[in-house]
Amino acid sequence: MSFGADPDPDAYTLDRVGRGGLRGRDATTLERRQGETWVVVARYPDATSAAHALDAAIAEGGSPTDLRLVTRGHPGVHRLLLIGAAVLAVIVAVSLWQIIA
Repeated sequence: MSFGADPDPDAYTLDRVGRGGLRGRDATTLERRQGETWVVVARYPDATSAAHALDAAIAEGGSPTDLRLVTRGHPGVHRLLLIGAAVLAVIVAVSLWQIIA
């Protein structure tokens, strides 16, 4: 085992916070239109690398109208965070009401 090299260069580390690096695997996909449907060409862990791939695909002769980037969110996680924040707000409100009353 070498200590100087990163064992997994695609691993998510805290230095990627704020740059879309902690979104999860395959957060952004590059898709190409084939007829009436969109087909996934490649998957990328963040929007930056997907944008570079889109630029490269257009530079290689791909039509901008036949290529698109689709960002996949994590609605389940966001929903849980929203519910948790609402429950916490209710607990704080009830606690403050009991202290004041």
